[in-house]
Amino acid sequence: MHTALRWIIRKRRYVFAGTAVVCAVSIYGIYTIKVDNKMLEDLKDSHRLKQEFFFMEDHFSGCRPFEMAMVFDAKTNVYSPEVLDDLDTINQFLQREYGVGSLISVSEIMKSSYQALNAGDHEFYVIPTDSLELTKTAKFLRRKDMEQLVGLFVESTNTIRISGKVGDFGRQHYDSLNVQLDAFIAQNCQTKFQHHVTGTAHLIDLNNKYLVENMLWDLLLSVVVIGLVMGIVYKSPKMILLTIIPNMVPLIIVGESWEQ
Repeated sequence: MHTALRWIIRKRRYVFAGTAVVCAVSIYGIYTIKVDNKMLEDLKDSHRLKQEFFFMEDHFSGCRPFEMAMVFDAKTNVYSPEVLDDLDTINQFLQREYGVGSLISVSEIMKSSYQALNAGDHEFYVIPTDSLELTKTAKFLRRKDMEQLVGLFVESTNTIRISGKVGDFGRQHYDSLNVQLDAFIAQNCQTKFQHHVTGTAHLIDLNNKYLVENMLWDLLLSVVVIGLVMGIVYKSPKMILLTIIPNMVPLIIVGESWEQ
């Protein structure tokens, strides 16, 4: 131990320089960390439950729920042609670009109802362009026995919900798609409304994001508190640095290893 200590003292410049290089590389690695998570990432690919998820993704729309809320002004009629056209435009983007399957929305139910009112003819699976036909279909959807089916519209808050299923491709994947969705709505929708991607999967993503951020801040705060306590106990500002530096260096190196 004494021999090693004497060597460190003699080569202290090299030790300081080496430590600085390692910390610099580690800090760079920490900044390249991307927090991503999947619903069943803790299970092996061979696990039966995960195999069932893979089957649903390969043969159906997936198991990850997709939910989006659209809040309109109180004066806006959600059954107006403009709103329904915007909904249909968003639905097409969600199906083609976002990858949403088994999609359910007011516009889809409107098209299905219009088709049903015309003997199931596939040519009528569209948003009615005639005002009388549109009024007739909207009146059909407002019937009491249709309330449970059309639960995607909350009249008291003038809110529409779009729901569907997507594959479990991770938070980073859907964060990128959400940015594209925001840009698409801003460029292609005529009516004004507020939209929010929500649902269980989205909330899990946000929870994991905040969990990582809070954990990092807690680690930093604990080191600072320890340094302050040591500075107060020994009544020396130097002790603050002498306490913080030995605690920070291992944390920085370990933090860089997460990137791997």
